[in-house]
Amino acid sequence: MNAISSIVATALVLVMTIVGGVLLYTYAMGYLNTLNTGRIIVHDAYYLKTAGRICINVENIGVGEVEIKSVEIVDVNGSIVVNTTVNTILQPGESRIIQVNWTQTTLPKYIVVVYDKGSTDPVKIRILS
Repeated sequence: MNAISSIVATALVLVMTIVGGVLLYTYAMGYLNTLNTGRIIVHDAYYLKTAGRICINVENIGVGEVEIKSVEIVDVNGSIVVNTTVNTILQPGESRIIQVNWTQTTLPKYIVVVYDKGSTDPVKIRILS
């Protein structure tokens, strides 16, 4: 009877080791995949009133490339007035100024940059003459 219980105990330890290894592998792969993504931040956004243009300075601070899909512009009334398609790719560490024409009668207030991995938090637009 002792031989059967030691075999069962060995099998249980082996199964627990395999399950633990699979769990550790799954966790590590998920963590490493998040490190390989890009992330966009907005350094500055300003509206050139005389030119009728909004300039947005964005940078990819992640370690993977990102594709900027669009820019959403919210006016002072809180409505998304403009949703402009951009479709531009930023490499890690690359920054770029995106320009969007503004022909609305209300002033722009916030912008949100939408990219393939998510979107930025709303950023207040500075009004310049």
